[in-house]
Amino acid sequence: MSLCLHSYAESRFVFSIHNFSPVLANANSAAGVEDTENKEINYENIPRFKRSRVFCVLLLISFLVNIPFFLKWAKKQKGSDEVLLYNVEGNFTYLTVLLWIERIEEFNGKILHKERSEIEKFHNVAKKGNKSIRIFKRKIHDILFIKAFGEKMVRTAFKRMALYSKITYLMDIAVYLSIINSAICLLSINYGWIASIIIGLFVGNIVAAPVWLICHLIFNHLLKSSARKQIKEGDGIGLRIIMAQFYGGFAGLLWKDLYYIQGRSSWTFGGGSSKGGFLKNVPTSSYSSAYTREEEKEELDFDND
Repeated sequence: MSLCLHSYAESRFVFSIHNFSPVLANANSAAGVEDTENKEINYENIPRFKRSRVFCVLLLISFLVNIPFFLKWAKKQKGSDEVLLYNVEGNFTYLTVLLWIERIEEFNGKILHKERSEIEKFHNVAKKGNKSIRIFKRKIHDILFIKAFGEKMVRTAFKRMALYSKITYLMDIAVYLSIINSAICLLSINYGWIASIIIGLFVGNIVAAPVWLICHLIFNHLLKSSARKQIKEGDGIGLRIIMAQFYGGFAGLLWKDLYYIQGRSSWTFGGGSSKGGFLKNVPTSSYSSAYTREEEKEELDFDND
């Protein structure tokens, strides 16, 4: 009887071990999955994302708050002879345009044969029609303005900026880059850094592009309006220079200059933008922007020289 009981107990123990083995296997398997899931989440990058998000928001607010202070400062700038690189001196005539070209040629150290030929054609057309060359003012400005910075346009424009202009210019760019950086940090929580950077550059633009564009347009529009108002009142040399410097700082791209005609002339790619360097493959607007003489007169009435 005792032998039977012992055999029965042993068989129950063996049965229990066999039944428990799958449980152990499942437990180990579940633990392995949990470990794998834990490894996929980079918890150390969560604080990094939170910091980048806070920095992004603070930078965005700081840039917008800075705009009225920058405008107040810009209106007080008296300007210098640098303005002669960006516009004619005195009334807009064929002679003053030629003098403008000579100043740009002196700066660049080379003759602008193509530009001289183009402007001479405008002069001949105006002369045949018994009109002033002012009817081609916007087109001539498109041709020569871009040449006032030389081949290294962005670098030259940045060097010409005052310290406050440089800070505001860098803040403008930093708004866009901070949003991209925040997107990369967010993705780095679940992905490796290489994948996060590659994906973040694309996905981040979905948020960065419109947000930055709105902030950038607000700044551009307010500065342009202030400059036009002062020029119309007979001053605004300092603001004209600042507007030109920011135009050069953005390589003639995504910046509405003083002679931009709302809804008609090119904006995304400035007229006659440089064909050299990193912009050699960037399409540019033609000199014959699609606007009528009446629209031009109405839009550019701030500058009646």
